[in-house]
Amino acid sequence: MKVRQVKPRVRICIITRFSILIEQQVHSWRILRNPLDPRTWLRPRKPTLEEKAAYLFAPDRLEARFRRFEALLLPSVAAQTRAAEHIVLSSTLLPRVWRDRLEALSARHGFRLHFAGSDRQVDRILVEDGLIDMAGTDRLATIRVDDDDAIATTFVARVERFSQLNIDDYVLSFPKGIYLDQRVAPNVFAPVVQSNIACGLTRVLRKRGRTLSVYAVGNHNFVHHSLPVLQIPDPDMYLMTTHADNVSHRLLLRRLPGGKPLTPEATLELRTRFGVDLPGA
Repeated sequence: MKVRQVKPRVRICIITRFSILIEQQVHSWRILRNPLDPRTWLRPRKPTLEEKAAYLFAPDRLEARFRRFEALLLPSVAAQTRAAEHIVLSSTLLPRVWRDRLEALSARHGFRLHFAGSDRQVDRILVEDGLIDMAGTDRLATIRVDDDDAIATTFVARVERFSQLNIDDYVLSFPKGIYLDQRVAPNVFAPVVQSNIACGLTRVLRKRGRTLSVYAVGNHNFVHHSLPVLQIPDPDMYLMTTHADNVSHRLLLRRLPGGKPLTPEATLELRTRFGVDLPGA
């Protein structure tokens, strides 16, 4: 008699940080110590909480973050062929006018919005505040996506497909995607291949012991030093924007190698692949 295999139940959560202020997260504030700008050289190595808040909650910056969040990430999540939970973390210090706007978006788009203080890292917030757990499921897959990026409409379905491995704890990396340079007009886009890239990095956990998220793996560039990593070579799985507010290595790119202008035809192709509204990005 042939035994029928039961497909594991997988809970999939997309985790997004939206201007969350984390006091201990030193590397994210290097934009306040820009080595290319002599005016920042005399700043303290670790900016104060007040300096961080002034930068993070500046009206021009927040307006741009909301614009990309609404034009890129939210439409791409809504366009997924397989639904997932979407958890958005922000700061308890976010000024009321922006907090109200974020809450209105949560009500309209259905993502779970959570405000946290500055004294804990993201991985602790997710677990300690009960945002992720393994109740009623066999696997937990947490996906890291920033508020100014997008994922392909098939992304969650592919995560589900590769969440069935007989491994207790591992990472999925989708190395092939697209950079969209918004520092120039017209915008320029180019394909990119980068293993262990942060955008879309996914941690899959089988129901064993404590709950952990993708934000507990440490530096994404070296995740393969501590966990098994499966590289999924599907093309064009993420869309990452490069703009003046980037605090990662993307800010240092002078131009995208092989970049092409964002024509109406290319815009339509990206909209189809990612479900995004590029004219508003």
